[in-house]
Amino acid sequence: MPSYRENAIYPIPRILNIGLIFPQVHIYESSIAKLDIIAQMMILLGAVCHIIVGLSTEPCNSILSIVTMIIKMAMATRLPKHGNAKSDYDPNQHAILKQLPTSLFTALSYFNIEGRTTIYATCPSCNCTHESVYDAVAATAIYPL
Repeated sequence: MPSYRENAIYPIPRILNIGLIFPQVHIYESSIAKLDIIAQMMILLGAVCHIIVGLSTEPCNSILSIVTMIIKMAMATRLPKHGNAKSDYDPNQHAILKQLPTSLFTALSYFNIEGRTTIYATCPSCNCTHESVYDAVAATAIYPL
C-alpha cells in the first residue's frame, strides 16, 4: 500500500518577482497519517479537550495519561499469564504504545502547525538583509557586521 507521501502532489515553490523562494512542502506533510488509529484518536481527544472544551494543559495531560492507562490495561487482558511472572506486550503493542502522546504538547505537535520562520537582520545603511548563523555552543544567532 503506497504511503501518504508517495501519493501527495507537492506544489512548485512560489517564486516572487524579487527572487525569493518560499517552500510550501511542509504544509502537506502529515505526521498523523503515519500513526496507528489509537494514537490518532488520542491526539484528537487531546486537541478537542484543549481547543473546543477549553481545558488547560494540566487537565488535558491528566486525561491523556488516564486514557493511556486504560489502553495499557486493555492490552494486558490479551497477554498470557504465567504465574507471578510479569507478561510483556508483543512488538505490535509496543509500537502502538510508543506512538501515544504523553502530553498535550506532543499531541498538538503532530498537527505540524507551529510556525517556521527565519529572522533576518537588515543593514541600516543599505537595507540589505542577512540570514543568521547559529552558534551551537552559545545557542545564539550571529549576524554579519
